Amino acid sequence: MQKMVIMMKNDHFQPFDVASIFWIYEEDIDSNKDKKRGKLRPGLIIGFTPDGKAVFQKITTKFKNKSPFIKLRYYKIQDLKSAGLNRESYIDIKDSRIIKLDNIVKRGSLSEKDIDDLIDFKQTYPERLRKFQLKQINRNRGLER
Repeated sequence: MQKMVIMMKNDHFQPFDVASIFWIYEEDIDSNKDKKRGKLRPGLIIGFTPDGKAVFQKITTKFKNKSPFIKLRYYKIQDLKSAGLNRESYIDIKDSRIIKLDNIVKRGSLSEKDIDDLIDFKQTYPERLRKFQLKQINRNRGLER
């Protein structure tokens, strides 16, 4: 069952904020260790669950070696400074996660242009995917033009 996402802000965060998210290593999730091990990774807050957790999409710098299929779902952030990022970065629009707010720290926010372009990118994803799949089918049939 999918959780409902509420597009509103809370006291500290709002949709389209870029945050550093503490990813706990899998082996530490259920452990009783006082200090959990993990890494800080960037993510884009896209909304909140009814119980107040943040819904986010992962941000990555890894793009070059991804397959063409995976690249279809990566939106390139244009205004890195506004987002609080210092390296070319991409939002994975097909991978949403939920996390407690105490595991994130705000870095920046998407610019208005990036917000508009991201919304358009998400809306046109099904058509880009359909064209990609047709191209793959034609290639497999030897019909590629």
